[in-house]
Amino acid sequence: MTDDAEVTAAQIARLAGVGRAAVSNWRKRHAGFPAPVGGSETSPTFSLAAVEQWLRAEGKLGETPAEELLWRAVDGTGGSGDATAAALGALGDFLGGGTSAMVDPEVARQAIRLAEDGGRSAVFEGLLGRYLDMYARDLATGSVTVSLAKLMAALALPSAGRRPGPDPVTVYDPSCGSGSLLAAAARLLDGDSDPAAGDGSAVILLGETSDAALASLARTGLALLSPEAEVDIRAGEALLSDAFRDRAADAVLSQPPTNQRGWGVDTLAYDPRWEYGMPPRGEPELAWVQHALARLRPGGTAVLLLPPSVAARRPGRRVRAELLRHGALRAVVGLPPGSAAPHGLPMHLWILRRPDLSSPAPSRVLFVDESDAQRSGPTPSTRTSERIRDAWLSFDADPDAFTAMPGLSAASPIIDLLDDAVDLSPARHVPHPDTGLGRAHLVHSRATVDSELARLGALLPDLGPEREPSAGPPWPMTTLADLARSGALAFVAEAVIEAGDVVVPLFGGAIGQADVVGAGDAMVGTVAARGVAVLRTDPTQLEAWFVAGFLRSDTAARQAVSHASTVSRMDVRKAPLPRLPLESQRAYAAAFRRVAEFTDALRLATGLGERLAQGVTDALAEGTVLPQA
Repeated sequence: MTDDAEVTAAQIARLAGVGRAAVSNWRKRHAGFPAPVGGSETSPTFSLAAVEQWLRAEGKLGETPAEELLWRAVDGTGGSGDATAAALGALGDFLGGGTSAMVDPEVARQAIRLAEDGGRSAVFEGLLGRYLDMYARDLATGSVTVSLAKLMAALALPSAGRRPGPDPVTVYDPSCGSGSLLAAAARLLDGDSDPAAGDGSAVILLGETSDAALASLARTGLALLSPEAEVDIRAGEALLSDAFRDRAADAVLSQPPTNQRGWGVDTLAYDPRWEYGMPPRGEPELAWVQHALARLRPGGTAVLLLPPSVAARRPGRRVRAELLRHGALRAVVGLPPGSAAPHGLPMHLWILRRPDLSSPAPSRVLFVDESDAQRSGPTPSTRTSERIRDAWLSFDADPDAFTAMPGLSAASPIIDLLDDAVDLSPARHVPHPDTGLGRAHLVHSRATVDSELARLGALLPDLGPEREPSAGPPWPMTTLADLARSGALAFVAEAVIEAGDVVVPLFGGAIGQADVVGAGDAMVGTVAARGVAVLRTDPTQLEAWFVAGFLRSDTAARQAVSHASTVSRMDVRKAPLPRLPLESQRAYAAAFRRVAEFTDALRLATGLGERLAQGVTDALAEGTVLPQA
């Protein structure tokens, strides 16, 4: 990217590591922010050099990583999503051994330097992720997280297996997006090739996506990831074009479009793929399910990521019943909410198998319910994935001998599922252990709650005489920035937290929860997380709890918190603080500390009380205790 390159507000936000609304706020509040040099009134562009200079002067820009420089070089070659896709595709071809004629020499040099450390495929994959973030935010399918893609591939491919002889394993994704599921399959199968088996590729990766630019980028990325594989990615709508109708896949992996309109219900009424019944107009996901089964070889396995409504919507019950009767649906897995887009839903995995007439029809279906599993991030945890995979492998090996785990899994007879609703929601079929607790445990919990409630009143500090509000503050005021300049405190950045430090959350609902780190706190010896300010006071000038207490006040929030973006943010340097002698500070510090202890005790009592109430309710409902007559 040249010095006179232009950047949008979104690109400035990514450069500074903030939200786009923060950039808008900077433009309004800082007269020195660079003026637009192009674009339009609603979507202006700015000089990159001027923006970088301003960000550095304001302390909002650190050293630019090499990956960021490379992305800016690729993204700056055209100024639009199509141009960036073309530039990224050309770079991918170059990284794969193609000509460099279409790639800027400096871009090529940067890419090669990065590839020396992480590999050419990793360089392209990182750039592709940036492209998706920038230009394909509305992409709802085909780009699941790496860990979920790995789980889906592991569920499908052990059953697909490697057949004897020289034939490769064929994996197909009819809505492949950027190719993340096919990439997971390629990684799982990598290294399985037998050179003596023949000249064919060990893996064949087939995919379709309605986005032509993504089709090209997915093709390039998969070729870089698995150079020995046969990669064939087509641009088109799989239900309508069906580009691979003459191919038989060993495994199908996909997150089909949801709530899709115009999927072809009027033109595909007599399509041979509807072996299990014509999908209703409002059930496009069941069309994708049958499309996946139609493209499998007998005995091949498909794993589809679907919304939970597909398991229970009334119009689709006949198709679901036929999938069960023919033994095509083998398992339904409930994932934790947030595991995949749309993140507000506990998505389901459907495991399907194309019936093999040489094998007896199955009589059971596996249900796994991980919808209540605790997650450490926006994806299934490693332990959750292991439980799902282990349950499926055990069931697949011998459904009749499968041992259910209460609260996790169950193998239900198909005949029991063929009622009027044919509701295949895992939570309906996985028996959960009794949640009600015994009477002795509940009595002990109640005593603990009573004890906590009794000590609450004693924790609050005694209050002195009241002052007239009109009298104003009884002290001169300063700010934390002024105190830092005087040396009374320091803003600690990227340093190990010590006992006595004041930690201040800067964002959202945590604002106003400033705290002082105790000697035995788990934070001692760690580095502060992003979005948390750390203040270190000089104990000869400032009491830590004096600072933390005033930062908890509404006064600090009113004067130091900005609501210009979608997330509130505290500028802790602007926070007000009284100028008081150390002896007066100690009195305030003691009072603030007691209020904090009261808050912690109240929160503990509330949590214990809520658990006690739920435990009593469950115990009464499940019959583990009886109400007193």
